[in-house]
Amino acid sequence: MPNSVFTHNNHAVPCDVCPKARQHRLPFPISTTLSSHAFELVHVDTWGPYYVKSHAGHRFFLTIVDDYTRATWTHLMVTKDEAIGLLKAFVHMVHTQFSAPVKTLRTDNALELSASHIALDFFASNGILHQTSCVHTPQQNGVVERKHQHLLEVSRALLFQSSLPLRFWGECVLTATYLINRLPSSVLHNKTPYELLYGEKPAYDHLRTFGCLCYMSTCKQGRDKFQPRAVPCVFLGYPCGKKAYKVMTLDTHKFHVSRDLVFHENIFPFSQKPTTSLFPKEDAANIPEPFIPSASDEVFPDPNHTHSSSPSSDPTFSSQSTDTTISPQPRRSDRSHKPPQYLQDYLCTAPIESSCFSTLTNFSLQPPSFSAFCLHTSSQHLLTNLDFTEPHSYEQAASHPGWQSAMQA
Repeated sequence: MPNSVFTHNNHAVPCDVCPKARQHRLPFPISTTLSSHAFELVHVDTWGPYYVKSHAGHRFFLTIVDDYTRATWTHLMVTKDEAIGLLKAFVHMVHTQFSAPVKTLRTDNALELSASHIALDFFASNGILHQTSCVHTPQQNGVVERKHQHLLEVSRALLFQSSLPLRFWGECVLTATYLINRLPSSVLHNKTPYELLYGEKPAYDHLRTFGCLCYMSTCKQGRDKFQPRAVPCVFLGYPCGKKAYKVMTLDTHKFHVSRDLVFHENIFPFSQKPTTSLFPKEDAANIPEPFIPSASDEVFPDPNHTHSSSPSSDPTFSSQSTDTTISPQPRRSDRSHKPPQYLQDYLCTAPIESSCFSTLTNFSLQPPSFSAFCLHTSSQHLLTNLDFTEPHSYEQAASHPGWQSAMQA
């Protein structure tokens, strides 16, 4: 039903009740704004705060989108106050690197950009036209708003695939920006923002799977001969201004930038379950016992003897699946050994052919198993007068003089 109009004194008077009851917002027309060259119109917006801080304390990020090339720049921020400083640096970078001025900046009504005297003075001094959207009308800044949606979709995909903790959302956003700038877009007629901005197609051979396992070569300085040559890391993105990769060590959780990396793109360290190790240890029952050659084994093989090419014929590669395997005996020396001269007057419990001598032992605790003729003459006479027979009853102990004196003591 259209709005009712009443006539009063030949004047059309609209109904006051109808718009109050059912008026809606007007539809937004399709934008017809077209840029003819790069940086003629730049869209800017801030995102955040996020309730989880990044590992560096960031809670916001600033997004800058060029309207002509759709090239995107993102900057992580701790507070929104950093936005104007980053925007100044962007304007100077464009002037130096591309020899093009930023003519128009389109933002929302954020106080850090629209009501800041520093920002307004900077725009005025550089001849930049500052356009702002209406209050609660993000549709008028729809280019950067849709870019936020695209960035968050790719960032979530990177985070979920790598299973990284939530504090690494900043690395996900930066990596998503890096990838989106190198992906073709239907808005750009299947061209990439990188191609329109730099005039050449981007390279893809250096791209790696985000959050995968990689090994970083350690520095030669301060490393000895038996220290590891590489440490396991997790891949976290592409640093700006360096032909390298950003990684974090898995043991110390320190960040490094290196080019000497070996990637394992099908392994994600943080996706492993807590009960599952990244490198599971072998079961102790399945670990083969080491081969110890015995005296009867051939240390140097006979040249006339031919070995089979089957791995099962080699004792070092034999299977340990059966329990009837006889472990080889260690090789013993057949060299004869004599006790030293200072032990000739003492009784030793070790055999005479052993290569090591045990400590002196009480006769009554361990009867000797040796010949008395190997001792000194005086010791042999003393040994023949000793009785090592232990009594088994009270009558036997009472009849022995030694036991009688022991009981009387």
